[in-house]
Amino acid sequence: LGRSPHSPPWPKAAAAPRCRALALIGAASLMLGCLGGFVFRWLEREDELARYALNRAIYSTLVDSVDFEYCHDVAFKDLGYCRQHAELEVRLREFFERAGNSVHDMKLWTWLGSFFFVFNLSSTVGYATQGAPATPGGQLAAILFGIVGIPLFGCALLLASSPLAAGVVGLLHQRAPEARAGKAWLAAVAVSIIGALWFGAAVLFTLLEGWSYARSLFFCFMTITTVGIGSDVPTTFA
Repeated sequence: LGRSPHSPPWPKAAAAPRCRALALIGAASLMLGCLGGFVFRWLEREDELARYALNRAIYSTLVDSVDFEYCHDVAFKDLGYCRQHAELEVRLREFFERAGNSVHDMKLWTWLGSFFFVFNLSSTVGYATQGAPATPGGQLAAILFGIVGIPLFGCALLLASSPLAAGVVGLLHQRAPEARAGKAWLAAVAVSIIGALWFGAAVLFTLLEGWSYARSLFFCFMTITTVGIGSDVPTTFA
């Protein structure tokens, strides 16, 4: 029997096993992320805190080397040299932050930061500011977690994207039967969906992170394409 032109793009009987498999993979990925939170925190957190302490010591030494004690006096604070010294402190701190040598705790390898790292690793996005594990144990753990997490993420992506794309195409075919099966039309649908996700997600990150819209667009592009060379990483829990 031929299928009706308005029948769903995939059999309903196939949806249940697909959903079960997706739920199992999602649960396994969540467990992997939780385990990674403990493992990487144990392996990397102490080393991270030691790096921050070293950065603060270097920063303080550089600032103190050009410090003028009378600049701390209210009577002298408006002197040209004192104003320039205050500006130097600000710019030096910015330089340290941009160079990846933060002087304050970024909490990259807390449990939550480690959990986030496992999903960065599994999705192959790899945000630059998250950095890589610095200890031999952390590097070995990253390899092991990647071997398990990357295939899990790939399977989840395939299972989730296939029915989603088929459902959208089927819905649009019902609304516009004359455009059925045209390759150019399907490409236009795919581009439209990606564009909506890109621009919509940029609005969301602008609201949640306080970034400019252009900065959010760049971040979302690096995330969607899994390039991950951006200098930004979300800092809020949301």
